[in-house]
Amino acid sequence: MSIFSLLFQCLLGCGLETYNQDSAVGARFELIPEGELSFERVPANKASTAILTVLSTGDERMVIDAVVLSGPQADRFVLPDELPLPISLAPGTDFPINISFQPTAQGQFSALVEVTPRSGPVLNRRIVGQACEDQGGSNLCPP
Repeated sequence: MSIFSLLFQCLLGCGLETYNQDSAVGARFELIPEGELSFERVPANKASTAILTVLSTGDERMVIDAVVLSGPQADRFVLPDELPLPISLAPGTDFPINISFQPTAQGQFSALVEVTPRSGPVLNRRIVGQACEDQGGSNLCPP
């Protein structure tokens, strides 16, 4: 038996455990949806809202201290005025954050929403929105 085989067997059988960053131990969270948060086509000077959900996936209470928008086009997107920070989440619970897309001109816009926990890494999600010309009172873009 080689030294590597003995070492491997000891690691498996000597009561040592490896740390898995994806485990649910401690205060952890994820953002839903995965990937980008996208807005359907919205006429300029109108608004549309989408939900970014913060889900507590660990086995301890998660506290979110900050939620901010960043990027050169972040002014096209709006967080709720009265976001109750800090947000405290028990394991397995979630908190929806309504994000509005409020374009003032036609085009494609993007930003980042950054969610900062009291402990652990900052998570962010790219948000994108497509705006068409102002439709003179209509809330729909032409097909």
